[in-house]
Amino acid sequence: MERFDGRRVIITGAGSGIGQATVLRILAEGGRVAAFDVNGEGLAETAERAAGGRLTTAVMDVADEDAVRRGVADASASWAAWTRSSTRPGSCGRRTRTRRRWSSGTRSCGST
Repeated sequence: MERFDGRRVIITGAGSGIGQATVLRILAEGGRVAAFDVNGEGLAETAERAAGGRLTTAVMDVADEDAVRRGVADASASWAAWTRSSTRPGSCGRRTRTRRRWSSGTRSCGST
């Protein structure tokens, strides 16, 4: 069993760098990903590198609240239950949202 089997994750900034690497890692570990970025070309590259059916992508600017709502609604509509895992820039925290509750756990930067 892979670490992300049965998990559904939304990743922003998925068109390059850490966001792209995160998408590829979660897919490699059995997860499903909804990937968003303002850079359509970078997002297409992520999709090409992923080469799998567990990835959905959309060009989106996270500064546009309506676009974010639509993107999340589209992702959650395609998944019966979903989990969002995110790490805020500059932090090592993790928050997971299920339909029932929020839980949060933290680990210090550099811990394994």
